[in-house]
Amino acid sequence: MQKRVLPQPILMGMSVSRALQRRRSCRTEPNASPLTERQVATLCWAGVGITDRFGHRTSPSTRNFKGIRLYMLDAKGVWQYDETKHRLVQRLAFDVRGASTVGQEALVRTAPVTFVMVGDKKRTQRARPSALYVDAGVVVENLYLASTALGLRGVVRASFDHVVLAEAMDLPDYMEPMLVYTVMH
Repeated sequence: MQKRVLPQPILMGMSVSRALQRRRSCRTEPNASPLTERQVATLCWAGVGITDRFGHRTSPSTRNFKGIRLYMLDAKGVWQYDETKHRLVQRLAFDVRGASTVGQEALVRTAPVTFVMVGDKKRTQRARPSALYVDAGVVVENLYLASTALGLRGVVRASFDHVVLAEAMDLPDYMEPMLVYTVMH
């Protein structure tokens, strides 16, 4: 099992106002060019990264349960972002991106990276079931704004079979893929 310690995130200079103005969903003409390690690091950190010594994250969560785990799918496999050590830990060493869609196979197989917001139902069992979807939406918005600031394109997708993707990612029963976000140049 590989572990990739990530470099420091890129200090994004685009204003929030500008990022909001430029943010768009993109499903066309995916570019297969890989993301740089710093781009990956920045996106992971923007999604659920640690912002201080108290463990606060870039994205808020219901009752601070921190129930969303960020995974990254690429041609080399399934990676889990460990925000406490700012690294990616490989969970599977084969490409499962095709399981992250229903009807948009060309997009996900061509784009270099798809992020999966995975809900941990054990951590959030005292919250409303909808809380994980809300928290996943917040993480996706952070990914959108960071992608825009980095000059990347992306699209959030709910068009996938949760059971198929969970099985492909070899997730335990209490973990559920909530949303996916595909990123490209």
